[in-house]
Amino acid sequence: MYLLKDLLRYSRLFYFYKHTMSLFQTASIIEKMSSRADKTVKLVVSTQELKPEEATELFKLINKPGYFLFKENAVMFEDLPLEDAKIDDNEKSVSQRLRAVLFVWHKQQTEKGKRKDTFNTFYREYMETKIDKIKETLE
Repeated sequence: MYLLKDLLRYSRLFYFYKHTMSLFQTASIIEKMSSRADKTVKLVVSTQELKPEEATELFKLINKPGYFLFKENAVMFEDLPLEDAKIDDNEKSVSQRLRAVLFVWHKQQTEKGKRKDTFNTFYREYMETKIDKIKETLE
């Protein structure tokens, strides 16, 4: 009886995944892993040669939040999470992340003697430059 219930549950979940979620799976190798200042981890993953349609699907996933699954063998259905990937509510906004990265960059440049201004002065000038460049492209 339990086996039938499990089978029905998995068949419904499989239908759900197959029809509502995109899933990309290919043989790959984690080549490099490094930690970053913001406590995230950067992974460099290489795939085997991809067919054009596989490469297209992979490129569609760039900059989209999701789950990264890695297993030495093919990922099976029961390995998949049941919930959607979510961005943590405590995560910094994109503008906060940009400001933090610019702060670290400014600090490094100051330590090397390449900058002498304060961060707030640098930040305002940098952002004004970017804003002006974008305004120039507006019609």
